[in-house]
Amino acid sequence: MLNNELNNIYALRSRGETYRLMGKYNEALADFNKLLEIEPGYELALGKRGETNFMMAIDDLTKSLTIEQKNVFALSYRGSEFYKLKIFEESFEDLNKTIAIEPKNA
Repeated sequence: MLNNELNNIYALRSRGETYRLMGKYNEALADFNKLLEIEPGYELALGKRGETNFMMAIDDLTKSLTIEQKNVFALSYRGSEFYKLKIFEESFEDLNKTIAIEPKNA
């Protein structure tokens, strides 16, 4: 569909969302950015681009935590990102770990 109609808003939105759900965040961002070039005030594209950036941050912070599990910065920041996405259980877990590691951070 996109090959014939490069500026097809529905197809770009659907493909961008599919990429986002697959964890292909760079591809998703490219589609959401293209949508915003076509229609600068498109609120759904703005929201999805913001959500994709949060997910990219969570992925990077998770990778950081596989290297250093007690990284208080990564735990607290990832907890905040989860909270912004309304993923409360994971947010609560990360923030509790932060407090357990560094009680003065409470």
